[in-house]
Amino acid sequence: MKKITKWMTASLVLVGLVACQPSVPETAPELPTSPEALFQSLRYVAVRKDLTHLKQIHTTYPNIVFSNAFWCAYMAKSLDLQLTPEEATLFGVEDLVKEYDNFNSSRLPQMETANYNLDQATKTFQANLFRLTKGFNAEAWKKMKILSKEETVQAGRPLVQMGLGVSKDKQLMVLSCMPLPGKGETKQWVIVTIQMTVNKNGLMR
Repeated sequence: MKKITKWMTASLVLVGLVACQPSVPETAPELPTSPEALFQSLRYVAVRKDLTHLKQIHTTYPNIVFSNAFWCAYMAKSLDLQLTPEEATLFGVEDLVKEYDNFNSSRLPQMETANYNLDQATKTFQANLFRLTKGFNAEAWKKMKILSKEETVQAGRPLVQMGLGVSKDKQLMVLSCMPLPGKGETKQWVIVTIQMTVNKNGLMR
């Protein structure tokens, strides 16, 4: 009887956790004011393909944008994740998209040059963040949850890294984020980068 009771209790706890997973909204959520809210915004972008919301929830620090635009493109290429022509147009990267798989290109540096400015780097960053979300289908994103959370400081700024996955024994990616500077306790949190922790065989497309 004790074993049955324990099994029922564990089952109820599991059902409770699954039931508490928030559904993905139909329309854009408020701009995130916590790492957890930022994760929900990312789920929304991945499921609803709302590129406008994605453009509102990433860092705009130039050094991070230039560097992570390159690395997100590198990861997306290694996982064989691509933009459709329509997506490239929506991000405004039609003339750059062919450079995303050519890492010796002078048009995809990790710093500003005469041929590559902050506006182009920002669009590249946005486009390749979105490419990475395409590694998992809508059903996987709906099940995605935070598995771990680590708070650190980088270059004098708070940095939170959250391990994400659909099951507690399999991390799929790490979402790094930080708050925007500003006065007051309520600050918007933004994406610094997404680091995939699985190879192509671990994707759910």
